[in-house]
Amino acid sequence: MKKFIPLFTLFLLLGAGDGFAQNGFAQEDRELLKQMQVSIKQLEINQAKLEAKIEEMEKRFEQRFEQNDKRFERIENKMENQFYVIISAMLMLVGFILWDRRTFIKPFDLKVKDVETAMNSEKAKMENLVSALRELAKNDTKVAQVLKQFNLF
Repeated sequence: MKKFIPLFTLFLLLGAGDGFAQNGFAQEDRELLKQMQVSIKQLEINQAKLEAKIEEMEKRFEQRFEQNDKRFERIENKMENQFYVIISAMLMLVGFILWDRRTFIKPFDLKVKDVETAMNSEKAKMENLVSALRELAKNDTKVAQVLKQFNLF
């Protein structure tokens, strides 16, 4: 774009009319050309400043993007660590539940076993009692009638 503006103005000045070709450049034309050259130089300076500002802004954007990337990485690491903490906490909870279940049920298991042994001993005593009554029923008809009434003979 820098080369386009001077060439364009030169083309306009050279091809603007026959007056330039016949008479040459007038003093006004020369001053106008000088003013245009100054304006073009000023535009080039402004363009350079603008490009410098754009580069500065790009650098700032890059820095901000890098900062944001670092922040996202930190957040991602924190979330990953929290995920592992949650998983380990859940595993600990499951382990505690299984352990607590066993410790909670153990006293009931012991009581059930005690009741079963007591029932087995009482069952043996009852079987012995029924056997003794059957022996008595062989000699005593009243005992035999009672055992038949309760379907034990």
